[in-house]
Amino acid sequence: MRFPTSGSPTSGSRVFPTTSGSRVFLDESLPRLFEEFFREKRAETRDIDGNGLGLAIVKRLVERAGGEIEAESTLGTGSVFRVRLVAA
Repeated sequence: MRFPTSGSPTSGSRVFPTTSGSRVFLDESLPRLFEEFFREKRAETRDIDGNGLGLAIVKRLVERAGGEIEAESTLGTGSVFRVRLVAA
């Protein structure tokens, strides 16, 4: 995973995008990605460990810090998660 940053201290917020490599989520799954215990039900995701709590926990932490998180997924490219936090 990569963690480049963008935004300037004067813009009022910082954006921290990270990529998941080749992991791709279906378009219909994107609205539910941050729900507790959500797991895609596809043959290619059956062997991936996890219980569906990781992104839900990240979302709660980001929101408690006054920020936002979003996900974007593109077949052949992978997924990008962007966390936007208010600059202190």
